[in-house]
Amino acid sequence: MRIYRYILALVSFFAVYSCSTWQEPQIDEESIEIFIPRDSLRTDQFSQLFYWYHVEGAEKYELQIVTPSFDRIDRLILDTNVTDNKFEFTLTPGTYEWSLRAYNFSSSTGYTVRTLFIDTTTNLAIQKVLLQSPPDRDTTNLTARNFRWQSLYNADNYLFEIYQPTINGQLIHSEKATGNFLNYDVKGEGAFEWHVRAQNTSGQTGFSTRGFYVDTTAPLMPILQKPAVGVFLPPGNIDFEWTRATNTGSSVFDTLYVATDSSFTNIRRKVYSKTGKATADTLSNGIYYWGVRSFDRAGNSGTLSLSRQFTVQ
Repeated sequence: MRIYRYILALVSFFAVYSCSTWQEPQIDEESIEIFIPRDSLRTDQFSQLFYWYHVEGAEKYELQIVTPSFDRIDRLILDTNVTDNKFEFTLTPGTYEWSLRAYNFSSSTGYTVRTLFIDTTTNLAIQKVLLQSPPDRDTTNLTARNFRWQSLYNADNYLFEIYQPTINGQLIHSEKATGNFLNYDVKGEGAFEWHVRAQNTSGQTGFSTRGFYVDTTAPLMPILQKPAVGVFLPPGNIDFEWTRATNTGSSVFDTLYVATDSSFTNIRRKVYSKTGKATADTLSNGIYYWGVRSFDRAGNSGTLSLSRQFTVQ
């Protein structure tokens, strides 16, 4: 009975201590300070940057936009959760109210509400096309890409262009699109930049630009260095080293596998590395096999290296 009471007391102590130590910040008394756009702004710029100051202890922010107001909602335009303290969005002419609150897993601030008026204009020179996907500096092994951007009011069409490696390089493709997306199968590998501008009979916007990288080549097979074939090692931590040829594609990382069979079906350790070195900890007595496979940022996987056997005893 005495032992039971002692254990119960320990459990209670650690429960209380844990709650007091790891308690999440309460932000319900905080408020959000908005930088732009200012309240009741009237503008003919369709694309707006919503920008506010971070609230300490917040995990995310909820941004909502309705028309014409929260008291009389005709249409919900946007309801999104943002981890950053800024968000860009394109609107059509009209009257809007937008609200913002910060929150974490246990509390939230109140909503801050602002009004925004977007006036109509055919002048595209003051507008901006907001690109959506792929994300800027995206790296992929897919050559078939879907390019998407936010529609711009009063745009008749959009000029889409791809250059390699940058917009100062070679023009790869140029096409007009009437909608806000375009599919294109990129030829070759390497760095590319794409940009889009909106056009109508009165003028055009400037180009909005993003870059991406295509890598369809798998990394080369690593060459194992240490430990040597058939060595006997003491139990505990074991250091491994390997090399591989330098790749000219996207960045490469390696995975070390330690298994009890040469086919690597019974893997006991899996360690990631970018340095050509890794440590497998607390290996007990037995016969092991180790090998390394390389992966790249684009999603390509190389060939598993030739395996080596070692014994822990």
